[in-house]
Amino acid sequence: MNNIRFLVCTIFTILVAILVYFYVSTDTNSSQADDRSIEQLNRDLADAHLNKDISEPVALFTPAPIDLSPEPDLVKQLSLEEETALAEADIKRQADALEQETLAAEKAKIDAEIAANQPEPISDARLKLIQQALVMATVKHYDEPSRITLLELARPENVVNGQILGIRRNQSGIIGRVKIARIQNGQAFADPIAESFFGKPVEIREGDELIVIP
Repeated sequence: MNNIRFLVCTIFTILVAILVYFYVSTDTNSSQADDRSIEQLNRDLADAHLNKDISEPVALFTPAPIDLSPEPDLVKQLSLEEETALAEADIKRQADALEQETLAAEKAKIDAEIAANQPEPISDARLKLIQQALVMATVKHYDEPSRITLLELARPENVVNGQILGIRRNQSGIIGRVKIARIQNGQAFADPIAESFFGKPVEIREGDELIVIP
């Protein structure tokens, strides 16, 4: 009886030892496998990072963009300068327009004066004096381009340099005036006074008589 009990205990002890052995062996192998798996994963991850670093281009250094927008004060200053330039241009334009209007008004005034510059009506008494006036010289030649008038003196003792004589034609009124410029050897040169022709072109003919204006 004791032998059987001893045998049973021995078998039970052997079974327990076998189970413990198998448990410990399995746990050790599993731990080693897990360690190997973790190490392999680390190596794979390192290889993946290395391949990624090689395949991807290296980013070059890109400087930060420079902000070229003007400062608010500068923008305000430029706006003021532009407004000043526009104001000056407007003032100049108004001044030019005013000058043109002034010139036009002056021209109209001159044209009106020329148009109104007609010889005054001659009274019979004054016309008689003009007709009776003595001839001082006669026109011998008149050059229209140069307006040089050559006179033949009828009374050289009564004619002097700078004297103004009236032009009489056909015993009518005075049509214009000349100024004696030079006297030489019984002849004289005279210059026509353009404004004395009452706004008309200077017209001097050979044979016109020069008289002292009464």
